[in-house]
Amino acid sequence: MKVFIALMAMITLAGGCSVGHEHTSAASETRAGSNEARPQGSSGENSPTAAPGGAASPASALEGASHIDLLKELRRRAQSTTAVPKGEFGLAPQMAGGGFPGLEQIPSDAILTKLIQRQQEIFRINQKDDIKDVGKVGQGTAANPTNYPVGPGDDDTMVRLSDSVVAVFPSSLVERPAGGKVALSTSITFGQRMFGPDKKWPLCSSERFREQPVGAKCTGFLAAPDIVVTAAHCVDKSNVTETRFVFGYVASAASTPRTILPASDVYSGREIIHRKEATEGKADDGEWALVRLDRTVVGHTPASVRREGVPHKDDAIFVIGHPSGLPLKYAGNAVVREVIGQVFRANLDTYGGNSGSPVFNKKGVVEGILIRGETDFEYDGTCVKSIVCPDIGCGGEIATLSSVFAPKLPK
Repeated sequence: MKVFIALMAMITLAGGCSVGHEHTSAASETRAGSNEARPQGSSGENSPTAAPGGAASPASALEGASHIDLLKELRRRAQSTTAVPKGEFGLAPQMAGGGFPGLEQIPSDAILTKLIQRQQEIFRINQKDDIKDVGKVGQGTAANPTNYPVGPGDDDTMVRLSDSVVAVFPSSLVERPAGGKVALSTSITFGQRMFGPDKKWPLCSSERFREQPVGAKCTGFLAAPDIVVTAAHCVDKSNVTETRFVFGYVASAASTPRTILPASDVYSGREIIHRKEATEGKADDGEWALVRLDRTVVGHTPASVRREGVPHKDDAIFVIGHPSGLPLKYAGNAVVREVIGQVFRANLDTYGGNSGSPVFNKKGVVEGILIRGETDFEYDGTCVKSIVCPDIGCGGEIATLSSVFAPKLPK
């Protein structure tokens, strides 16, 4: 996972931030930047100290510039058409000219680090607030939201859209006790999960949802009465009949995840209708799988899917899914960065486990499914924390366009 810092919002008192993902195994979740506040520094309101000759030194400029000065400098570089080498965060490391004296001599990576620090000092931002539990209809209202997310319209709208989303479980983790119920085997919580090559690194105490269970391997969504769409790497012909598609794996409150469900909300895969893997090394190639279920779904409505055309750059989008195998989550405040071939890039806030998650536009129509992204976590010496990226930096998360696989769906 990685945390996307909404730099464009920093100049208002509602500065925002968000979170992203890697759709691979937990063993590779070993990169990340800290999402805790860094040591308190300058308030940024003082003038820079002049270096010999009257010019501000780079070090004093970095300390003396306000958060608005820093943001303006990064924007200027991001918008420039000058052909210069890229820095770690996809920004020009140095550029001539500028606003605040001395900043033009400082690499973008150093400016970004200082800007994130200033954001935390001034706005006290929780960098993972964009990921939220999806509750049940009637449990949240405008007057009393009970911590449920506000979607494109209201909480009930978000719950309605999530009605089509399924958690993808291996059959070995789905038990059928007596009484028409199904028990999800989620033996550990997110906080108990261990990371790294030898599974010895704990999750940092600053990470959210530590008390919730993990178990789902992927996400999918209902696109027709008996068809689920997910990522190709989540299911294939060899395991489709041993895969379970589960509705209602949610946490209606942080401490009350639903792991005992009606058997009517759990479906088995019957067959692969269509499946396409991404071509290795081809960045613009999408992947998807259309799975026919063992029976027609009852009590859940298929999502509306874009069947032709593509989203535009900067279109608002959000995602619903099961990050890290957790109960259902919603993450918004994201936009389309660009469309490339069969996929689009976006600053979506997702973890591994979000593979196959539907990405909705502001009208509640599925624009695509999450298929891959950047590394989620990094070891900081004692535990693993989420990677921190600016909204205008890092590679972004990749989704297959729904208009690519929609022709395979029944009309």
